[in-house]
Amino acid sequence: MFLIWGSKHTRKVIGTVEKDFICKHCQNVTPYQIVKDTDWFTIYMIPVIPVISSYRAECPICNFGFDIDKKRAKEIITEIDKNNNE
Repeated sequence: MFLIWGSKHTRKVIGTVEKDFICKHCQNVTPYQIVKDTDWFTIYMIPVIPVISSYRAECPICNFGFDIDKKRAKEIITEIDKNNNE
């Protein structure tokens, strides 16, 4: 039997922060996006097991940003959901 395995990288925008920030890279004033990056182990090009995940706050214009920990990302998402439900 021949087994094809590898890896795949996915990005998912989880939410947008309500507050505007000045991007240090492109100097635009914009709300940052919270992004979850995940690397997957694949079998036959199908993502099977998430290997590592990280969270970032980044500018939606130039994608410049910084890493944030999972706990802080969850707090921001909870705050975004709470503001959307009001």
